[in-house]
Amino acid sequence: MARRSRAEEMARTRLKILDAGRTLFMKKGYRAVTTREIALSAKITQPALYHHFQDKEVLYLEVVKKLTADIQSDMKNILDKKINCEAKLNLVVLNLIEKHPTNILLMVHDILNELKKENQRVLYDLWYRSYFLPIEAIFSDFVKKGDTQSQLTSKEAAEYFLSAITPLFMPTNLLSTKELREKVSERIYLILFGFMKKEV
Repeated sequence: MARRSRAEEMARTRLKILDAGRTLFMKKGYRAVTTREIALSAKITQPALYHHFQDKEVLYLEVVKKLTADIQSDMKNILDKKINCEAKLNLVVLNLIEKHPTNILLMVHDILNELKKENQRVLYDLWYRSYFLPIEAIFSDFVKKGDTQSQLTSKEAAEYFLSAITPLFMPTNLLSTKELREKVSERIYLILFGFMKKEV
């Protein structure tokens, strides 16, 4: 097997750092993760990590940029599907659970509270375009079709939806794929239709 060039080794190491950082940041949040922990997970030294990324915040920026790009692509594929709005919301939540082992709103908290001001706006805009706007678009379809009874706007509905799905973002390794899908479906049904009969 041909030996990798220095440039190839550098690119491979950078990717290992980003993968380790993504896993740890999404699981534990920005503050709880150290560069030492990321280096250990990536099986490199801390100096090697700092050769690629100036500090933890710079690494977090790159992790979130890559993650939001992946989410945007996933969301577009879901929105383009010829299925009803409820089914789209199910796919959205299942996808987000896969990408975020912990609370999705933890990333928003980190962006708004843990980073330098100049980075907060950049990352919040990325989060808003990648996560919020696609969910708002689904609720906008509900509104256009006259399927809603409340006076909530699609923006308000998306905000409520994101807060209401928060309990779903917890360790799911004890659930089978079938159980997870059922749990998500039940939660979304309750969010959309409630649990009381109309005549009550």
